[in-house]
Amino acid sequence: MGNLNLEDIVADEESIKILAGYLDYTVGMNPVIENSDWRILFTDKLPDHSKGVLAVLPMQS
Repeated sequence: MGNLNLEDIVADEESIKILAGYLDYTVGMNPVIENSDWRILFTDKLPDHSKGVLAVLPMQS
C-alpha cells in the first residue's frame, strides 16, 4: 500500500478513489438506488465479487 495522507481526503469522488486505491479496492455505485451518493468498495480478494466490503458516503464536516 502507498502512503495515504488523511489531510488530502475531502468529501468528493476523487477522494473515494484515492481511499479505494490505498485499500486495493474498486469503487462501484449503489446497486439499490442508482442516483445515490453512496459508493460501494469491492475487492478481488474474495471469491464472490458481487458483494461490497465497504460503503462510503462523502459528507462535508
